[in-house]
Amino acid sequence: MQEKPVFLKWQMIVIGILVFGTLIAFSEAIFGHILTLIKFPYKGGLLTGISFGIIGGIILAVFKKPYLLIGAGIFGALLRMLLIPVLKVSYTCFLNGSLGIALEAIAIGAVCFIWIKSMERKNIYSQIGAGAIGAFLSSMLFWAIGMYVEPGKYLLSFMGNPVKWLLTESFIWALFTGILMPFGYLAGTKVYERLTKIMKVKTWPVYVSSFIIIIVCFSIIAILYAVTL
Repeated sequence: MQEKPVFLKWQMIVIGILVFGTLIAFSEAIFGHILTLIKFPYKGGLLTGISFGIIGGIILAVFKKPYLLIGAGIFGALLRMLLIPVLKVSYTCFLNGSLGIALEAIAIGAVCFIWIKSMERKNIYSQIGAGAIGAFLSSMLFWAIGMYVEPGKYLLSFMGNPVKWLLTESFIWALFTGILMPFGYLAGTKVYERLTKIMKVKTWPVYVSSFIIIIVCFSIIAILYAVTL
């Protein structure tokens, strides 16, 4: 019986979902705060590009399985919700943002199922297309669902006007994610090569470093929101 590739063993799948899900939540918190401070006009699009273009591209290059991208995104969204009892704040502080992350993961991951073989062949057009189309679909899903979940003032300004949302947000989400996905995938191939060399010798450094990443990133997220909310 042929042995499974090391990155598809259940231990690595679980670690991958936990670590990359934490990194997605971390990037949304840190870069979201920075972009808010500098009043960057395309915050939603750039955050989607960083979380699911760069980090998502790394996940796809390392594991070659879009369901891990979906799992990591959903875990990242749930991790944000875990801050509610920790910080003792209202669920409204995190609900819509977490919904957006989950929808982005599902939509982009679903599109990547179609193009994953071509992406593995390092076809840059497939990488751009998967990122752009997935982000575009997720933005429209977010408009449709988020409007009725816990919409903020900004989202409510697009009530009954999907065309305005499409022009203001959807194309921007698609642009950033499409552009950044090839860079994430390229970085992921380097991560894959490095991790493969390490795990041929010993596996414990990967487990220990994964645990440290999760604890440190979650702690920083909690402190950031505790100070800024």
